[in-house]
Amino acid sequence: MKQIYLIVTLSALTFSYYSCGEETPEKIDATENFTIHFGSFGGLCGFSDSLSIMTDLAMTYDHAEFCTNTEYDKEAMLSATEYDELMDLFSPSQFSGMTNNSCARCVDGLDTFLHIEGDDYSHRIVYDQDNEVSEISGLISKLNEIREGLKQD
Repeated sequence: MKQIYLIVTLSALTFSYYSCGEETPEKIDATENFTIHFGSFGGLCGFSDSLSIMTDLAMTYDHAEFCTNTEYDKEAMLSATEYDELMDLFSPSQFSGMTNNSCARCVDGLDTFLHIEGDDYSHRIVYDQDNEVSEISGLISKLNEIREGLKQD
C-alpha cells in the first residue's frame, strides 16, 4: 500500500511541477530578417513613391509623378538605432491581424501600402486616409519620417 501511495504522491508532485511552472512568453526576434516596403500610389496624375528598408540597413526610395514627368531614385543607409526603433514599433502578430485592402486609387485617390517580409513571414496592407490603422500608428509615423527625409525638394 505504501508503494502505491508513494507512486501517486510522486506523480502528483511531478505533474504539479510541470503544469504550474511559470511560462516565459515566446518573444519574436523582430530584428533578425525583416524587409520593409512602404509607399503610396494612385491619384489623378499617377503618383507613386516607395521606400524599401533592407536588413543590412540599405534603403532605396523611388519617386514618380507622371503629370509633371518627375522621377528620381535615392539610396541611403539607415542607422542601426533607427532600424531598432522601427522593430520596437513592429509586432508581427498584430500586423498580421490587419486586413486593410483599400482601393482609393481606383477612383483617383491615393493609397498607402506597407509590406513587411521576413524568412518565414510576409504580410501586406493597403490603406487610404479613411482607414483605421491606429494599431501601427507609431510604425507608420516613423516610416513617414524616414520617407520624408529622402524626398527631394
